[in-house]
Amino acid sequence: MELKFRQYYAIHGEHVDDDIVYYFFPQPNCNYVFGAILCAYDMKEAMKQISLEWRARKTG
Repeated sequence: MELKFRQYYAIHGEHVDDDIVYYFFPQPNCNYVFGAILCAYDMKEAMKQISLEWRARKTG
């Protein structure tokens, strides 16, 4: 998922256990709020694909 965060100009934060922390700060020529929303949507779609792949392995 790191590439998705980078695509939307997120900055890596501290790791706590298995958590992922990234920050979306205001930047020139970039709407950081909209970027965070798009990043969340892209991650949701990626997780759907991963879930489908795992289900296919599990049943196959």
